[in-house]
Amino acid sequence: ALRGHPVDLLELHGGLGLRDQARAFEPGPRRRVILSTNVAETSVTLPGIGVVIDSGLVRRTRYHRGRGYLTLQPIAKDSAQQRAGRAGRMGPGTCVRLWEERAPLEPATPPEISRESLVPLLLAAGAAGHADLSLPFLDPPTDYAVADARSALEELGALGDRGLTERGRALFGLPVDAHLGRLLLEAEARGLLPVAIELVAGLSVSRPVFRQRPDDPDDDLQQAGCDAVALVRAVREGEPRRHGLDPMALQEARTTAKRLRRAWGGVQASHGGIDRRALALAALAAWPSSAHVARRRKRSVAWSAGGTEVRLGRSSAVDPEKVEAVVALDSRALGRDRKREVLITAAMPVPLPWLVAAGIGRERTDRVRLERGVPVARVERVHAGKVLSAEDVPATGERLVDAVIALILEGRLHRKAIATTRERLEARALHASLHDGAPPPSV
Repeated sequence: ALRGHPVDLLELHGGLGLRDQARAFEPGPRRRVILSTNVAETSVTLPGIGVVIDSGLVRRTRYHRGRGYLTLQPIAKDSAQQRAGRAGRMGPGTCVRLWEERAPLEPATPPEISRESLVPLLLAAGAAGHADLSLPFLDPPTDYAVADARSALEELGALGDRGLTERGRALFGLPVDAHLGRLLLEAEARGLLPVAIELVAGLSVSRPVFRQRPDDPDDDLQQAGCDAVALVRAVREGEPRRHGLDPMALQEARTTAKRLRRAWGGVQASHGGIDRRALALAALAAWPSSAHVARRRKRSVAWSAGGTEVRLGRSSAVDPEKVEAVVALDSRALGRDRKREVLITAAMPVPLPWLVAAGIGRERTDRVRLERGVPVARVERVHAGKVLSAEDVPATGERLVDAVIALILEGRLHRKAIATTRERLEARALHASLHDGAPPPSV
């Protein structure tokens, strides 16, 4: 909106190179307007700033069950004072605040240890022999945050009763978050490491790689309808202008991919086709809770992994009308507190049989019938209330016990057993009432 006005329009954020950042400190012939992230609040002092326009918002990571969601939140009062101080540090200044005076701001910004994931901290502490986290902190972490981090690392197989596991030590040595490292380890075991490195590199960046739909419909990286394929191809061959990519995010992803290849002793970049099924099974093995099934309504599609339903973000290349399930690769949270909503921003569409092959869901016996005197059970595999598969199998083991009980209760096996059992229970209760609760003698 500011383009075309007679001002020098500059950006300032951590993703800029040193040369671009330096422009904000250099005087120019015209008035300067600097659009900045929170980096200008405390990290730098910009010369010649006479006016600060404060949105009253900050983009900050919030963590839930070990996964981070980038959310837009109101600032605290101490941040508001700090931002106001950016204006007029070298002369008179003005601060324009874009919120009402009675806005209920928190008094102070919580320390980072209270609002960031403790998974990296616990992983590092475990590598140093302090997995119990019995360390002196200026601001001690909350018990529930430590428990969440411990649970996340246990789910990844990185933490055991005796501290960090061998897998945990491998994850600690990787230059990516632990959950992304888990995908790399699963992919390595399946011979998919080169492709997984490119996917993880695309998922690890601090901003979306795709910022708009590509201008050239004949060379659309997102035509496959799969965000995993689109990210891999973007890291391999993407061109920012042609494919609607963020150039800084793309460069960050490619730099991360090079670091990961070096970490594995010089793995070569991948080429050729992408085995989507194999890659999906690796992701499901790394993150079983990422499997979401569609819940269709009249005008919308929600996605569930067995808990709170989430939505598929508009930035995703997946067509929700054409798939029954997805693997959630990345998510973001919008809003706050009770109004918070989680969006899946990157996903892989998967057929239901792929979820079954990955062992997702639990088995249940739907009904039992007798075939030539043999109990046959209808066994369904269910995930988040959706039947993934169903088959008729001869009842054996514990399933046979359940099948026999079901047939007896339905009166299709040992028809007199229910009446006889009821009579015996009534007699037992009568005996107990006449003999002060004493059990009847065994016959």
